[in-house]
Amino acid sequence: MVNEGRHIPNRLRKHRKVMGYNQQDVAWLLGHKSTCRLSRWEKGLSMPNAMNLMKLAILYRVLQDELYYK
Repeated sequence: MVNEGRHIPNRLRKHRKVMGYNQQDVAWLLGHKSTCRLSRWEKGLSMPNAMNLMKLAILYRVLQDELYYK
């Protein structure tokens, strides 16, 4: 999902830091070769697809709706 000039508020970085992961760790655990996608998600430039959102919630031990503001 691509963002059209607006920042998508999220708590991805906060939850990653709480769990003690760096972006490389999370990218590897999600099966991505680089941190580019994760970086874009954390900056609010794009959103993960449903599968990656579910994996992030499991990895960070939170509900999916806790990763993004409403």
